[in-house]
Amino acid sequence: MKVIGGSLGTTGEAVIGGQRLFIKVPSGKRKYSADDIASMNAEVVKKKEFSAGSFVLGAIILGGLGLVVLGPIGAAVGLLLSVLGSWRKSSDQIAHVEFSDGERITLSCTPRAIKKLFKLRS
Repeated sequence: MKVIGGSLGTTGEAVIGGQRLFIKVPSGKRKYSADDIASMNAEVVKKKEFSAGSFVLGAIILGGLGLVVLGPIGAAVGLLLSVLGSWRKSSDQIAHVEFSDGERITLSCTPRAIKKLFKLRS
């Protein structure tokens, strides 16, 4: 799991081993047991972004193919399809963990890691 925020810093890694959460941040290493976790919640953050590289590649291929097959109207249709096909959706699993010593950490996780975190706490 990747550390993306919190009172321990914005970079680092976290690993679940046994019944402990091991955190490695620039300020040092920490380990927390399940009893040390005061609260925890998770969320899914969805993003939609435009890929310029995909647009250029699609414009060259689809626009050129449309120009050869249907002329200028085909080129316009090819450009339109490349714009529509260049939008990318992604989602990140984010976990916010607060410990009994007052420290907080935000982790970017896989769905499997989120399940492990909640299993560790229970």
